[in-house]
Amino acid sequence: MLFPDTPSKLSDLKPGATADVFALLSSKKQDVTKAGKPFYKCTFRDADREASVMVWSDSGHFADCEANWTKGAFYKLRGTYEENNYGPQLNLDKIRPVQPTDAEAGFKESDFFETSRFDPENMFRALTTLLGDAIEDGPLRAVVLKVLNDRAEAFKTWPAANRNHHAFAGGLLEHTLSVVRTTQWLCEKYAGMYPEMSPPLCVDAALAGAALHDIGKLEELDGSPAGAEYTSSGRLIGHILIGRDWLRAAAAAFEQTGQAGPQGGPADAELLLRTEHVIVSHHGIREFGSPAEPHTPEALIVQHADELDAKFNMLADGLKRAPGDGPFTPFDKRFGKPIFRGLPDAD
Repeated sequence: MLFPDTPSKLSDLKPGATADVFALLSSKKQDVTKAGKPFYKCTFRDADREASVMVWSDSGHFADCEANWTKGAFYKLRGTYEENNYGPQLNLDKIRPVQPTDAEAGFKESDFFETSRFDPENMFRALTTLLGDAIEDGPLRAVVLKVLNDRAEAFKTWPAANRNHHAFAGGLLEHTLSVVRTTQWLCEKYAGMYPEMSPPLCVDAALAGAALHDIGKLEELDGSPAGAEYTSSGRLIGHILIGRDWLRAAAAAFEQTGQAGPQGGPADAELLLRTEHVIVSHHGIREFGSPAEPHTPEALIVQHADELDAKFNMLADGLKRAPGDGPFTPFDKRFGKPIFRGLPDAD
């Protein structure tokens, strides 16, 4: 079979197609079969699709995979694309590392990194402007903006996760801005519905906590566009406590100088405590990694704003990437169930 000089895109292949493709090796995991034989499950992808390659111990590719295939490296592959209950698969025939001459055939590294649909500069400006206008307490506002501005460049490029929701460059900022906007809307809704609540809903703490709820992921994840991995501090400490510590450090720095924005003075102790509580409780329950469960109305709001945004992204991404065209997608491991596409058109 003859193959074109310009390889196909992995994301364009139809089931049963045999083609040459350029792809990024985004995952390489070793395991053993029930019979005790080693194998590798490798994941190759472009910006819009990933496909698994199973490398068994009796495969002609096993020794090369074990010794030479490197996560984050680019390869030219020849294989047959298939879709089954385990998702997209590529039955590999040939593989080699990408070479400089492959640029003549259309290879560009930028084609393999998924990025946010939204401009990062505009998102960061929208986030800081919203917080600057909406957080009424001057010291708390200054503390939150310091935490964000001190990490602005990384924040604009970081993923929100290594695999699940918003797992792409700029995903952390996209998710955070969405959660803050939802939090603001929910605060306005419920503060208006319960004006007699005492103490009243603390909108400042809700917005501050929403803005910083995942900021610790800048240290928890390494941020690689090839597929973020957990750092040592990420595994041992986690983003929740890292983010809480950054908030405390910024507040302490302002307290030492006696300056914290137009209103001056250190941030109010209870306001900081409420903000910290939003951060440490945003996973909802201890089984999901929360050091504490929500005990305040603002923590409850941010917990659900965060969960909704993460799950909706997983649902939308599942619909986008799922193979086939039936009324339901295959079982989506991230979303925990098949997703309904719709009834087939009548003939």
